[in-house]
Amino acid sequence: MKKVIFILSVGHSGSTLLDIMLGQFNNIFSTGELKHLTWQYYRQITNDPTTQKCTCSKSFDQCEVWSKVIDDLANFRNVDIKDVPELVPLKHFDSLSYFTNLKKDKILRYIYNRNLVYKLIPQHIFTLLFKKVNENNIILYQSIYDQNPNVDYIIDSSKNIIRYNELKKTTHTFPIILIRNINEVLKSKYVKGNKNQILAWQNYYNKKCYPILKNLDEKEFHIVSYEMFIHNPEQVINELSEKMEIDTANFKKTVNMDNYHLVAGNPMRYESEITIKQKEHIKEDVLLDLERAGLNKFFIDRI
Repeated sequence: MKKVIFILSVGHSGSTLLDIMLGQFNNIFSTGELKHLTWQYYRQITNDPTTQKCTCSKSFDQCEVWSKVIDDLANFRNVDIKDVPELVPLKHFDSLSYFTNLKKDKILRYIYNRNLVYKLIPQHIFTLLFKKVNENNIILYQSIYDQNPNVDYIIDSSKNIIRYNELKKTTHTFPIILIRNINEVLKSKYVKGNKNQILAWQNYYNKKCYPILKNLDEKEFHIVSYEMFIHNPEQVINELSEKMEIDTANFKKTVNMDNYHLVAGNPMRYESEITIKQKEHIKEDVLLDLERAGLNKFFIDRI
């Protein structure tokens, strides 16, 4: 049964690295932060100075994978290819969205996230609200599968909890929850170290991920510590393989990027080779740091 592996994490937690390392297996197709496909295409066709390319080094309308996906999306909605970013949205209340009322989206995102905890609004209301976006995403994943018939899994490291929660309504989805020590996240040059970031880290896992995961069977998700991943990547990959159909016998810590097509993510994705820089960590210390940071015991017990 074909599935989407969805990586849930806060930003700068190593999701691109995990995505790439899993993408080395023959039955897995790595896409990076797939929610940004139409955004990347929009920047390209508008000659935005921040325009990026696929990791294959081609523009998205020239890439052998994404040009076909964009064409399939256009055909599904019966629109011109150039109108795909505007008329075929893939995002759910995303702060980087375009053609939308960002103030309105911010309010709706808040309501949705609060509802994950308190469940005051029936989920079918949101299903109706997102009907068009969810249909677009079904075509998105199906197009990738059609081009890669031997693939069992697509990895989407979009991180967004709303995207995952809606995706699992229509697609067989396996979530990997990637957790990095918040103090290490704050060392990223892209992150401002302050109490708001720490609170956001706690809320993401404790108030957004936990309410969804607590109702799943242990075999239906997996929790990964970033620190333990770079300490012993083989062990983490092998643990994942116990819940997924992956032959990890040929796992390599250095991956050649020639055949990758990541939409977005860490700039490392443009390097010709990606190597896990192993660093020793003591598991007891890692767990203690996470506990001190305020992480729910649910996650700590499953690392």
